[in-house]
Amino acid sequence: MLADDLIAASGGKDDELYQGAFTNLARAVRGAHRFDLTPEVMMSAYTITHSPIGPQLRALSLCRLPFARTWFEWPGGFAGVESTRTDVHAPTPKRMGALVEAEESLQRGLITFAWVHANGRPNVCPLSITFDWTPDPQPLEDLTKAARWHLNKSEEEWRDLAAKFPRVAMSKREDVVADNFRFGVIYNPMTLKFLEAVEGAGMGLSNLLLNAAIKDVEGEGPLLRSALMLMNSRNLAVAEARPVPVRLNRARAKSGKPPLLDYTLIRIKLSRGLAERAGMASDPRAPSRLHLVRGHFKVRSSGVYWWSPHARGDARHGAVKDQVRKVVR
Repeated sequence: MLADDLIAASGGKDDELYQGAFTNLARAVRGAHRFDLTPEVMMSAYTITHSPIGPQLRALSLCRLPFARTWFEWPGGFAGVESTRTDVHAPTPKRMGALVEAEESLQRGLITFAWVHANGRPNVCPLSITFDWTPDPQPLEDLTKAARWHLNKSEEEWRDLAAKFPRVAMSKREDVVADNFRFGVIYNPMTLKFLEAVEGAGMGLSNLLLNAAIKDVEGEGPLLRSALMLMNSRNLAVAEARPVPVRLNRARAKSGKPPLLDYTLIRIKLSRGLAERAGMASDPRAPSRLHLVRGHFKVRSSGVYWWSPHARGDARHGAVKDQVRKVVR
C-alpha cells in the first residue's frame, strides 16, 4: 500500500531531499482513517468526471467526507487511459493516494496528493487542492485564480476548454463557472521547505516543478470528489475492514520494519433490482440489442444513489459495437 511506502520512506534519502515532506505526510496518514478504493469505484468515478457537471453539483450538497482526516488510495491506470502529457516523462503511477483534511462541515478543506511508480519510490506533490462543496461555497485560496477564469474570456477560449475537457462540452456554462469556484490550488504546506530549497537553487527549477505539478493535480480533485460522492450513495457497499494480522506486524517489528496499516476496502455493489435490469431487456417480448448504459447519479429525497455503468439488452439481437468500442477504449 502507498501509505506503508510513505512511512517506510520517512527519514530516508528521498525524505531528506524533500526536506522532511514524507515524514510530515506519513505522520498525518497514521492518524487518518484509511480507505482503499477498488478499480470499479475509480472507474465509476472516472465516468462521473466525464459527464455533465450540473447533476454532480446537485448531488454534492448532500455529500460529506466520512471523517475530518481521511486517507484514500487507489490503483493507478484503472481507466486504461494512457497519459496525454508530452512535455515531461510521466509514467502512470502504480498507486495514487490523497490525504483529505476537512473542516467541521466535512465539506471544505485541503487535499494533499502522493503517488508511487513501479520503481517503488514514492512522491509527494508540491501543490495541494483546496475545496468547498458546501451549498453556499466561499472564496478559496487559489494560485491559479480558476474561479475567476471565465471573466473576460473569449468564445475561442471557451471552445478550447470544451475541446480539452469533455465534461465542459456537455455542461451549461454557468455550471462550469460554479464548479471552478469550488476548487483552488495552493503550495503544499508539507513541502514548503523543499520548495524554498528548489527556489534557492535557481535555474528556473521551481517554475518547471510547479508547472508539472499543476498538470499532475488538475484532474485529481474532481476525480476524488466523484469517488466520495459514490461513497455517499445509498446503494454503495463498504465491503469490509482489512486489518493487518498481528503476527505479521510483530514479525516486522522484530526485523526493525514499521508496522503495516489497517484499511477499509470500498467497492460498488449493485442492488438486486439494478442487477436484474442490467441483464434484462426493457421489454422481454421485444428485447433490445446489447448496449452499455452510462453510470449516473439519481438524487432523491432519501439521498443520493449511483447507478453503475452496465450492459443491457440481448446479444442475440445484436450489439451497439461503436458504443462498446468507445467506452472500452
